Amino acid sequence: MTDFWKETHLEIKKRLLSDSPKARESGGKIDGIVCPDCGKHEAYAYIEEPNVVMCHRMSQCGAKTLTRELYPDLFNTFEERFKPTPTNPRATAEAFLQARGIDTASLNFSQGSVTEKGKTYPTVSIEFDGVTFQRLIDYTGSNKTRLTTYKGECYETDSVIGAEEVYVVEGIFDALALEQSGLPAIATLSSVHNPEKCFKPGVNYVLGFDNDIAGIKALNKFKKYLTEHLISFDVRIPPNGKDWNDLLLSGDLSGDKKNETLTRCHWNGSLALANSAKDYYEKYCEQRPYSNMVFEFKGQTYKGSFELKDDGPEKHKVTRLLDCILDIAYSIEDASLQYESRLCHIINAVSNREGINTIRFKGADFSALNDFKSKLLQYRLLFFGNGYDLTLLAEYLFKKNPIKVRECQALGYDSHSDCYVFNNFMYDKNGNHHGIDRDGYFHQYRLKPFSGQDKSVTRIHNVDAGKFISDLHGAYGDKGMLALGFWIATCFSHLIFKEFGFFPFMSFHGDPHCGKTDLTTTLNRCFFIDSEGLAMSGANTKKGELRIISQKSSMVTAMLEGRKNDSRFQYDSILPLYNRNSLQVRAQTTNDNQVHDLKFTGALAFVQNVEQFVSKPAKERVVSIKFTHDGLDDTYKSWQQLKTYSPEQLAGIGHFILGNRVHFEKDINAVINETADYLRSKGVGIDRIAKNHAVAYAGVSLFMEIAKPAIKDDLLNFTLQSAMSKIETARSELLLADYFMECIDGFNEQQGVCRDDEHHLIVHMPTAIKSTNETWNKTELLEQLKLVDGFSGKKISRVIDKHKPKECWYFKTEKPTLQIYKHLQAL
Repeated sequence: MTDFWKETHLEIKKRLLSDSPKARESGGKIDGIVCPDCGKHEAYAYIEEPNVVMCHRMSQCGAKTLTRELYPDLFNTFEERFKPTPTNPRATAEAFLQARGIDTASLNFSQGSVTEKGKTYPTVSIEFDGVTFQRLIDYTGSNKTRLTTYKGECYETDSVIGAEEVYVVEGIFDALALEQSGLPAIATLSSVHNPEKCFKPGVNYVLGFDNDIAGIKALNKFKKYLTEHLISFDVRIPPNGKDWNDLLLSGDLSGDKKNETLTRCHWNGSLALANSAKDYYEKYCEQRPYSNMVFEFKGQTYKGSFELKDDGPEKHKVTRLLDCILDIAYSIEDASLQYESRLCHIINAVSNREGINTIRFKGADFSALNDFKSKLLQYRLLFFGNGYDLTLLAEYLFKKNPIKVRECQALGYDSHSDCYVFNNFMYDKNGNHHGIDRDGYFHQYRLKPFSGQDKSVTRIHNVDAGKFISDLHGAYGDKGMLALGFWIATCFSHLIFKEFGFFPFMSFHGDPHCGKTDLTTTLNRCFFIDSEGLAMSGANTKKGELRIISQKSSMVTAMLEGRKNDSRFQYDSILPLYNRNSLQVRAQTTNDNQVHDLKFTGALAFVQNVEQFVSKPAKERVVSIKFTHDGLDDTYKSWQQLKTYSPEQLAGIGHFILGNRVHFEKDINAVINETADYLRSKGVGIDRIAKNHAVAYAGVSLFMEIAKPAIKDDLLNFTLQSAMSKIETARSELLLADYFMECIDGFNEQQGVCRDDEHHLIVHMPTAIKSTNETWNKTELLEQLKLVDGFSGKKISRVIDKHKPKECWYFKTEKPTLQIYKHLQAL
């Protein structure tokens, strides 16, 4: 027999202790759990059955959260975790029922299957009175139930026969949950289906449909039918957003809580049967007297208030506030600014006239009456209240404790959660894949994807990774392999940067029409981006280009066909980005000293016919791959085969890599060090060039370890040749400037040169040029000096001459110059 809960409880316990640093086992409980609603370390769960996380802060929060909502992956993938066996052919269905709290020992069920859109899903199959009910398992579509013809039939639990009171619900699992709690029940199988033959005189029927729009409609329909046929009935409906199966799982239908729950459900039922908004309010006040409140009734929102009179009962007053119902689906938190949190709210507006609209409100909209009204009017919805009523409405909505969701600031790696987050799916720290919830965020992690990137591959098809490598190698040879390695390594660039303090750039250059752009598109799609890249042109604004670059984290931004004179991008500006300095820093519009910096956490790949890098330091920071027309005919067939991969199939490569992220994270830095050592031993004398090429090699090397392609590659030797070629091509074109900088190394203030504590080299050009005792082409020299690594501008300063300010040139150096080293040695 399958024991779903034994295995799942152990995993839940492990995760609760891992996810909450202050969580401890004590007296049969796990205390110190972070409450998913209020965020405080004051929630707890029972060790033996950690099905619910309960918050101790009863007056401020008191939330109960099902652990199946916190860890939905444990309650999906049933087929993978619990496969049928010859001794237990219904293992998957059994585990699924146990996950819903259903006792399978006495239930007559089997495991079936249903094919939907070409894929076969296991099902829980229950047969009764000639009807077959099937509930699809691991299916993510909207309609998960399949029924054969059931007109006039209903599902009856075992204890219905002879019972004096029987609950009437829609679903079979709700009926089983009630039966298991000692409450006989029948399931109508649909909210619009009335199995008349199931209702018998002499039995009191309890209408227990869901507390939602469809459930209330069913409630009124059955109320009318039972009244007309003089059949006794009562109404008990579960709290809004819950069903009877949820109450079974949360323990509210067992022990001392059972009577309290049923009393509350009876009150919910009386409110649902109210004839008018005023009748609703008066019934509410019978249980909660003297309540000024906002409430919902028949698709509209009202305010209820009362007046106490000396000579008689209080007077109730009801005022309509909205011609719809508002509900905060979740609040989005922008935590990008330190010590400041900004919220906006995703609100579902449900109207009898306009249907359901999802509206995004800023926090300020609830403090400005006209703005609030205007926002609703855009959806043909009306607010009738005043400013005070708007405050009451906001309080009413916030009292429901809507979930706070953090919106990611970029696409890709999210450092706060240690997850990779994309538009429709994400990968957790163990590489598990999670689809986005219907509300547009990832419930378990309270994460919303970055919303500024719309060129994404949203679906993934499984693909043979080994065959893909073979096809890529056949089309592009070792060039394509090293390029793929760079894209892979970028996924783990946050780990590489943490270890080495840098991350290199990639450059595809060479003859036109050699497949550079095709390769870029292929590699982008492998990591869920369905575009060639960012076309560099003068039509772009500098700020726009920088923002697009900042929108990716541990992902590659491809820069297409840029030319120094046509593009706003400054190619030698990559120098600080190599060490992941900010793309841009600007002052905030405040009176204090605050600034906002545009972070760079991704990588850049330049795709161009002619490389635009001028200075030696810039060239050294780039791994360059040159494309030529040579051999194109020989690889054409493989290139055509590579083109047959759909974007969804290519996305399967990224899915494979991030699903195995632990493999890469464990070894990538070690492989970089080993490869760099090898390259240096073979004559790559510049450490920076050796490590840059080792980064790209490490990515594809680790990939091939697990993909196991059927190819014979010479990739390590190709990487070596590429690094040796880079040493030759990285020679500076700024010969005059380089010679001048060598001449002034060691100069002092009297010779026009000094240094500050931030490693700036400060030069007064007229004095320094004269002090070299050399003859210079000054115009060409000064033009080249503007392109030198670290040139940060000119400004008036007194550092050379305290008595007279002079225009000086500032150069940012990576480390102290030779003169400072000598000075330190002397000290």
